[in-house]
Amino acid sequence: MSTPSGGTLHQSLLDLVSSLSRESPPLLPVTQNVPCVYLIVHNGYEDVFDLLAEIGYFDKHVQELTRLNSVAKKESLAGTGCLWSALVKGNVGLAEKIIKLSGVGDGGDGDGGADIFNCYDEKVAPSPLIICSQNGVGGSVDFILSKLQEAEDEEKRRIYLEQRMPSKDAATALFKASQNGHLEICKKLVSMGADINVKTSLDNFTPLIIACSVGSLNVVDWLLGESSLIFFDENTKPIMGPLHAACFKGNIEIIKRLTVFLDTMHEWSSWKEALVCSDNGFSCLHYACLPENSRGVLEALLGVEGVEKSFKIRNEFCKGLLLPAGKEKYNAVMLCCVKSYSSSISYLLNFAEKSGPGYVEKLVNSLDAQGRNSVFLSVERDSTPCCKILTSYKASSTIYSNSVSPLHIASYNDNPTICSLLLSSGADVHYKCIFKSKNPITARSIANQRDNKCCEILMSASKRSKGPPTTVPKWAQEYVRDIQGCKVCGKGGKRCGRCKKVFYCGKVCQGKDWKEHKIICKPC
Repeated sequence: MSTPSGGTLHQSLLDLVSSLSRESPPLLPVTQNVPCVYLIVHNGYEDVFDLLAEIGYFDKHVQELTRLNSVAKKESLAGTGCLWSALVKGNVGLAEKIIKLSGVGDGGDGDGGADIFNCYDEKVAPSPLIICSQNGVGGSVDFILSKLQEAEDEEKRRIYLEQRMPSKDAATALFKASQNGHLEICKKLVSMGADINVKTSLDNFTPLIIACSVGSLNVVDWLLGESSLIFFDENTKPIMGPLHAACFKGNIEIIKRLTVFLDTMHEWSSWKEALVCSDNGFSCLHYACLPENSRGVLEALLGVEGVEKSFKIRNEFCKGLLLPAGKEKYNAVMLCCVKSYSSSISYLLNFAEKSGPGYVEKLVNSLDAQGRNSVFLSVERDSTPCCKILTSYKASSTIYSNSVSPLHIASYNDNPTICSLLLSSGADVHYKCIFKSKNPITARSIANQRDNKCCEILMSASKRSKGPPTTVPKWAQEYVRDIQGCKVCGKGGKRCGRCKKVFYCGKVCQGKDWKEHKIICKPC
């Protein structure tokens, strides 16, 4: 008999049970919204439980051992019984007592007693095997699996092993064990017949994908040796495959394991897998640009042995880097700009420069869904290191998004270094646009209004420039009108459905302007 350290609840329950009549003990009350017996088991008060058994409480009230909680569904204890609680807490000794006293095993005829199959409501609560696998309660897992082996119905055993969480992800016991790095439990579950490639309902993740995501190297190594599916599943289209998940989370050692394993299966399988895109347009190359250690991830992915020597593969990788991903249509360099990872940008551009002509220019000057290039994104994030690298690779500084120039943003952010970089790479100091103002203004005007450090640089550039103090260029006038409203009447409205550049209040105004607008209207 074990006695936990003292406490108000423990002592109160002990006093309550001690006061019960031994001849005819009454039913214990509900405490804290759960049956009193369940509370005793859940808190591990084995001395109180043994005292109840000693006075014959369970002879009269055996249903207390099989009763399931009816607390609110949001409660983690809803739909669970005493045996479930004992197993989840890792108290195998108490679990054996509950089974015996409830009428199963040595204590009864086997009808209606507590067992691993009926100690919870599967519509509300997960099985004890799932929770124990998740939390690494090895003793309880061994106990549950031994009871499964005793079950004569093989189909019943299979269903129990493949049972899922009653939540959106619908994860199995093996999935939860893999997710939390419990290798020994994974081995035991698979040896009992658990499906090694079972997928969750929410995102179609397999145990291998989740192990790659959380960085559980020992589980990944073991799953690879057990013929787990390693390729991106084109049929179920998960959010990502194993290699995608490892890149997304920045697990470099796992990336190396996967690439070696893939190339062992078939030569150059790793680079083909790295270029596979999921439904959102992200490939491993895109995911590799997101973690904080993205430089190391990219080196592990692009530095696979033999890539340096293979011109064809380097070209394929560069094409993959150029692919737009997600709603914003970012390429790989843009994703690094969004994260302000200057080291990763430098690595990618150096890789592209060695791979062939034209790739660097395309990477730095490709436009996203809002018409911004890599420099524009870096200026928005006020990242001087990124801007230095990009301008050194001749990224354009004359890209305008909704008529706004990078120079206006740099001036507003009071970053004279970025202003100098943009001006040295061709930014127009005289360009005017509507930027946080009612009328078109230059970047110099913004600096003057805010009285910031960029004033002197922009004034000097303005004097050196031979261009007139211009208004908005003709090609950019459409964007200015966007901000002012309908191109025809000036009222607010929706963008042109084809080019997404010009606003119209309705079909009438759009029809009036169509002859002129159709010349420049191109699908975006």
